[in-house]
Amino acid sequence: MALAFIALLGSKTAVLNQTAFMLTTAVLVDTFIVRIFVVPILMSFTGTLSWWPRRDIPACVICDSFTEE
Repeated sequence: MALAFIALLGSKTAVLNQTAFMLTTAVLVDTFIVRIFVVPILMSFTGTLSWWPRRDIPACVICDSFTEE
């Protein structure tokens, strides 16, 4: 995705160059900073609240909901 936006930097249109630079920067920051550092840090702060569902659903409840007609 970043490579596709970097390819747009070769354009002669200033608006397209600025947009391509911003999108490339956003994709790379999300990939290498947010997903590697920020998300695990936030998940460690929230503890068990970051997992859904918090309790296991018994298999029989799921099966019964599909067999009732």
